[in-house]
Amino acid sequence: MNRQRGSALLIALWGAMLISLVAGSFTARIKSDHLLSRHVVETTRARMAAEAGLNQILFNFLVHTTSLQYRGTLQLQDSEIRWAVVDEASKLSSNRADKETLESFLRLAGVAGQRVSTIAASIIDWRDKDHQVSPNGAEDDQYRSMGRNHGSRDAPFQQIDELLQVNGITRDDFERMVNAISIYGSNTDQSGKDSRGNPSWSRILNHDDTESEDISGNAKTPQLFTVHVLARLPTGTSTEIRATVQLRTHGDGRPFQMLHQDSDVSGRASYWASTIIREQG
Repeated sequence: MNRQRGSALLIALWGAMLISLVAGSFTARIKSDHLLSRHVVETTRARMAAEAGLNQILFNFLVHTTSLQYRGTLQLQDSEIRWAVVDEASKLSSNRADKETLESFLRLAGVAGQRVSTIAASIIDWRDKDHQVSPNGAEDDQYRSMGRNHGSRDAPFQQIDELLQVNGITRDDFERMVNAISIYGSNTDQSGKDSRGNPSWSRILNHDDTESEDISGNAKTPQLFTVHVLARLPTGTSTEIRATVQLRTHGDGRPFQMLHQDSDVSGRASYWASTIIREQG
């Protein structure tokens, strides 16, 4: 009789332990799902705040054509919006810059030695229409010999990220140069100077924002520019977006055209503007 009672008690204890484990696991799952749902909600709110901030900034550009600042802050309900603008015309053109200018640009971006000539020639070979290899450059045969599954485009760059596919360019090279070179850039040589007599893109490479509070260095509103927007909620959740915009003065009546937009570009190819907007606080 005592043995039966002991066995029953042991079974009951094991049952209670099993129920506790199941209940604990279920509770942990509920907490995990709650945290995940909260994260999704917060990141969605931050993204929507960033997009609202971007639209507000574009509206200000269209309404206020004088005394425009190239960075600032604004408050949208409970969200803090920090923003910075880069005039794309101040950047080097990846599609039109000559070899001498590309080499100067690369040296200022930290590239040294023979790699300067190799990368400059390979950029030109990537975008030109012919299949003739420039000295130190690379066309389809050279890429195949390196084990690449692609050749040169033999056409203008469509996205600036294509630089990562160009012979000789490393990820570190790309991160250092990407904010100062653009498929939309209008600078093709070193004639575009700042007030110190340096190429306008050199200021971006040097992360130098001391030139002027005006976004273009003069009184004109830039017609083609990239806006970096950082939205931060009271909870600390933040999202950064980057949009390249073309203002329109004629055509179909639309005030601007969105050429390209990245969402949550934090820590990627927006070091210069991201540094500015993060330092505002």
